[in-house]
Amino acid sequence: MDRKEYQRQYNLKNREKILQQRREYYAKNKEKLLDKKRSRYSPEKQRDKRLRKEYGISLDEYNGMLEKQNYKCFCCGVHQDDLKKANNQHGTKRLLSSFCEKYNISEYQDKIDNFLYNLDV
Repeated sequence: MDRKEYQRQYNLKNREKILQQRREYYAKNKEKLLDKKRSRYSPEKQRDKRLRKEYGISLDEYNGMLEKQNYKCFCCGVHQDDLKKANNQHGTKRLLSSFCEKYNISEYQDKIDNFLYNLDV
C-alpha cells in the first residue's frame, strides 16, 4: 500500500477524530484564522494584485502617480476622491495616468492615447 492509499484509509477510519480535532483547533484559533482570511481578501491587496497583473506596478507606485497628479483627472483637472480608471498605452502594460470616469470611455480613449503618445508621457 502506497502512502496516498494509506492516508485515505486512515482518514476514513478516523474521520470523527479528525473532524473533532479540526473543530477544536478552529474554536481555539478562530480570530487568528478570520484575520488571516480577511487580510488575504482585503480591497487593498486585491487592487494591488490587479495593478501588478494589468500594468506591472504596485499600489504604492500607483498612489505615487496619483499624488503627482494631485489626485486630479489628467484631462479635465477635476479633483477626484479616487480615480478608479487608469490609462494605459494599448497593447502594452505601460500605465500613463489616471482619469475620471468621463474621460476613460472608449470614444475618448484613442484621442487621449494619441495625445499622450505625442507628449511622450
